[in-house]
Amino acid sequence: MVMPETQHTVSLTLWPRPLLTADQRAKLQAEVALFIRAAFRESGTGDYQPTLTYPQSRFSFSRLGEELHQQFAGIESLHFNNVDIVSELNIPRIKSLQVVLS
Repeated sequence: MVMPETQHTVSLTLWPRPLLTADQRAKLQAEVALFIRAAFRESGTGDYQPTLTYPQSRFSFSRLGEELHQQFAGIESLHFNNVDIVSELNIPRIKSLQVVLS
């Protein structure tokens, strides 16, 4: 049987390190979005292995933030506008994703 899905809007404000060029900032923004999508089981071309969303569990955005800091040296700070997802018997999926550079 296929597990039901829940749709979530994910919003992240990201502060890149000040010395990054405009191209590096754009690449960081795109790669961070791919990393987040990988956590929600959306396939991509990257080899990212974040903590995945699972049914009957809590998906922690603070943990995802830690993993982003570990993966990308260009991040100065970040803030998710989301609360943790408690998935019950559902698979959390991304309805929309916004990564904003500040």
